[in-house]
Amino acid sequence: MDANAPNAPRKARAAERSKQAVNLRIAGATFEQIGERLEISTPSAFGLVSRALLKTRAATAESAETLRQMELTRLDAMQTAIWADAMKGDEQKIDRLLKIQARRAALLGLDAPTKIAPTDPTGERGYEALTDAERAARLASILEAARTRLEASADG
Repeated sequence: MDANAPNAPRKARAAERSKQAVNLRIAGATFEQIGERLEISTPSAFGLVSRALLKTRAATAESAETLRQMELTRLDAMQTAIWADAMKGDEQKIDRLLKIQARRAALLGLDAPTKIAPTDPTGERGYEALTDAERAARLASILEAARTRLEASADG
């Protein structure tokens, strides 16, 4: 931010207010309490925190992608270094090459996920074994829990 720009002081105040809002939320303050503390409305407090968290998520995702690309570059360099010996049949180099390829596949999410048979929370029986009435009751329970969480988050 250019300190000489005409709107620099306003941007600095906005950044500080956003930081305060996030710190208050981290400390457990409700949006209503944040609004009172910063002398803004509850929806404005929610907006401040939400925008700050979105920026944080975007920066984190960008950093993760940069790190992933660096790791892939390193793996490429290692693979290049041992490729010729692996192609000549050096079993140790072949083993290392396979490990490098497995790491690359994991970083890129290329491997198919492992299929896991669904069970209930006790691990006793699969979802397919439930009756329609049991499925409906379970779904109603999940929806009620979600509704309760949504109402609680709206309250603060």
